[in-house]
Amino acid sequence: MLSWTLLVALSAPAAEPPVTVSDLVSTLTGALATDPDDQRTARVIGNVRLSERLRGETVGLLRQRGAGPNTIRALEALRKQSAAEPAPSQDPISTTPAPSATERAKILDAMRGWTGAYLAGLPDFVCTRTVLQFRGYRREDWQGGGWPISLADGRWHAAGSYSDQAGYVGGRDYYRVAFRDGKPFHGTLEQLGRDLSWGEFGGLMTEILDPSREAAFVWDRWEVHGGRRMAVFRYAVDARHSRYSLRTAASQPVTVAHGGFVYVDPRTGVIGRLVLNGVGLPSNFVIRAAADLLDYGEVAVGGASFVLPLRALAYQRAPTGETREEIEYRDYRKFQSESTVKFDER
Repeated sequence: MLSWTLLVALSAPAAEPPVTVSDLVSTLTGALATDPDDQRTARVIGNVRLSERLRGETVGLLRQRGAGPNTIRALEALRKQSAAEPAPSQDPISTTPAPSATERAKILDAMRGWTGAYLAGLPDFVCTRTVLQFRGYRREDWQGGGWPISLADGRWHAAGSYSDQAGYVGGRDYYRVAFRDGKPFHGTLEQLGRDLSWGEFGGLMTEILDPSREAAFVWDRWEVHGGRRMAVFRYAVDARHSRYSLRTAASQPVTVAHGGFVYVDPRTGVIGRLVLNGVGLPSNFVIRAAADLLDYGEVAVGGASFVLPLRALAYQRAPTGETREEIEYRDYRKFQSESTVKFDER
């Protein structure tokens, strides 16, 4: 399966195995929701080989979802290259047939019911979280006496990595950094240039779906994600009900409105992906854009199966450039055998 972190993962030479159209679409919709750079997206699509035929209708729907002109040209080239491949078994993305108002209400009710049971039933657990950090440089950085202008090339540049032990204990998310660039590290997330205003295991889902946030949901499309046909809704939480905050080492937290997408299995209400974008950031705030994406999947913990994070992406843009974190979650296990471990609470 193609990783949704397309913009970096496919910047290597084109020796990648062929991927399905649904994997390509899932990757691109995630990228379009979190990274505004059209050229950066288009540049790496040339490394993709498809095992299925990309249809013109699919390209058109991606254009409607925000794909820019460079990305569309790259997709059209892929469409021609894949013309002799077999058709996908199901439409990877579609706006029809749209569910009726009654059907939409049933899907959302199932989602809310599943979310409440999910948050109430999560066990205490820990896992290993691996984070790759990237930076996008701009010419302004160099003109201001910063990084060499050769780095201002519209690409993501590796900016380090770290791994931590992350946990969900007593209904709260916790973190403890273990390694920085492969070496033992005993500092905090803030020292790594990262601050989490939400937690991956319960916090982001709560921020979007808790009834107190009074989120508004609007039907958007069908999309195949993780091999399943998902109902995708746009959502919005206004500033009055939001608890989503952003901050830097030099600023106080700023709570902002947010909106994005929720991917829901229409039969069960199970959530497959959440996308959050900060909305209405103050003009005098150093962070100009912020987005978070979280992909879920089935994970075994202590002999039982739970829906837990598999991958995440965090994006921020400031006048000095952009930052990107690609996150993977592995080695889930029960917390009970590690009850003496001390975490930094989030």
